[in-house]
Amino acid sequence: MMRNFGREFLEETSIFENKTCLIWRDREISFKEFHEYIGKWKNVLDEQKTKTTNPLRIALFCTNSPDILAIIVAGQLSGVTVIPLNPSYKKYEIDEYISKSIANFIIVSDDVDLDKFEEREVNLISELFTSNVTPSSTASTPENQGVIVFFSSGTTGPPKQFEYTQRILCSQIDQIKAIRSDPRFFSPSTDDICYGVLPFFHAGGLITILSMIFSGCTVLINERWNEHEFLANCQNYKVSVLFLVPPVLNFFANHPLVSSYDLSALKTIYVGAAASPPENFAKVAERLPELENLIQLYGTSECGVLLCSTGKGKASGKTVGWPFPFVELKINPENNEIFVKSATAMEEGFMETGDLGCLSFKTIELMIVGRSKEMMKIRGWQVNPNEVEDVIRKVEGVLDCAVYQNQEKLTAKIIGNPDSKADIFKIVKDNLASYKQLDDVIFVEELPRNPSGKLVRHMLH
Repeated sequence: MMRNFGREFLEETSIFENKTCLIWRDREISFKEFHEYIGKWKNVLDEQKTKTTNPLRIALFCTNSPDILAIIVAGQLSGVTVIPLNPSYKKYEIDEYISKSIANFIIVSDDVDLDKFEEREVNLISELFTSNVTPSSTASTPENQGVIVFFSSGTTGPPKQFEYTQRILCSQIDQIKAIRSDPRFFSPSTDDICYGVLPFFHAGGLITILSMIFSGCTVLINERWNEHEFLANCQNYKVSVLFLVPPVLNFFANHPLVSSYDLSALKTIYVGAAASPPENFAKVAERLPELENLIQLYGTSECGVLLCSTGKGKASGKTVGWPFPFVELKINPENNEIFVKSATAMEEGFMETGDLGCLSFKTIELMIVGRSKEMMKIRGWQVNPNEVEDVIRKVEGVLDCAVYQNQEKLTAKIIGNPDSKADIFKIVKDNLASYKQLDDVIFVEELPRNPSGKLVRHMLH
């Protein structure tokens, strides 16, 4: 029988039963209750499958909640395709991603603005969850295996979709088990309270949280970023494990507010999704003396979140483990600059990622510090400049444009009529999510291009 992530997830976590699985809006949900959530959502999805002759493909526009986690697992059991998407997307983005993913059923959480969906038929979580459906067995295995589809910003083109198949999902389970059995790596235990800032429509956010639940940890669900609320939750719930993006690590390293809260229960911080300034690691370790592990995660969204880890002991000075065997490094001995070539156990060959990093030969430690390709990271979010440029080109008077990143800011250089500046800001605001908004628009006579006409983006600065 082919492995099924949903079935293995339920089997492995059934032993925890009455232990708290999730904390959401001050409510504690046990593992048993979460399993019941999953079973109810499987019934809902099974019923929807009977209403269409086409394979069910669900576009999921939901803020972080137990429901989105349950729908994802239920989708694996029911054999449907689930496409988690950013609930803050504007109409233009919604149309683009629904069209590209060929979604034929839309689920939104109750706090999402329905006006931007216009005439599309949408289904509220509250209405679906409270509807009367015919029960079906969570143990049954459908003929078609469930798939999760994510969108990853391309390095040289528009955002592309990729499938998290059962093979990839189950390989994540195997990685978790391998980490548990390897003393070189820290592995959260059933005593840990875990808290992360990434949304569940993000591959890193979803898979790491499911991994923690699979390990029997209690997961505190983060709905939105608010610095006071985040630190208060860390203090009040005695959070021991954090999953952060580099901007939040920078917050821990430098913001004076951090010192106002008791974070003595915090023992481990994972950071990933983008490059982190090396100096922030030292600052955080000094600021949080009780911290035992400060671990950088590295992976590729297309084939598995956790491909490489710095191991344990970043904060405490213990021996640091070797990176995972799924990673090959190509090192320039003159300046320690490396290209990372990564692969997973389930994919043949290697995939060049084009990321840049430095390797400490003393600690055998890898630090990802940047990218050599076009994809940008703004506040930890992936932004593809081509997507923003495609929207800008719709403005009358724009002849050509190029978008680039200057630290945490997005700037567009435009060839065209300077009077169109206000229209450029407006069209980006109306059509793209908040993290894709422009900070500046500069009009120029020409854009840097190579002899073949390709934009030389690094020369825009």
